[in-house]
Amino acid sequence: MNTFKKLSPLIVASAAVALIAALATSAATATRTIQVPNQISIKSKDLKFTGKVTAGKYEPCAQQRKVILYKVVKGGPDQAVGETRTSLKGNYSIVPQGSAGISLARFYAKVPKLSEGTAGTIYVCRAARSRTVGANAS
Repeated sequence: MNTFKKLSPLIVASAAVALIAALATSAATATRTIQVPNQISIKSKDLKFTGKVTAGKYEPCAQQRKVILYKVVKGGPDQAVGETRTSLKGNYSIVPQGSAGISLARFYAKVPKLSEGTAGTIYVCRAARSRTVGANAS
């Protein structure tokens, strides 16, 4: 029994070293995250809003992205009035729902944050907001 008691700290120390080595190895092979900045443009003509999402060199951050059109509401939260997905080239088009006060309102478009990828590299497509425009502005 004495021999076991003397070996016990040695076993614990060996296990600790093995655990530290395993953690160091897994940190070296950990998932890499790449933040991709996005931009979104907006134009309007006859209550139809169009624009484009761009994402620099990582095109998937512009393709099939959800775009939400917001109506600016003074004194309250802005109101989502339409949404769509971008084309494979990043283009979108939205006609707002409802019509009360639409022609006098101000609008902007947003593209929410999106993460894609699995083990290895994860691309985080950042959220973006367009400038604010009137219903018949360019």
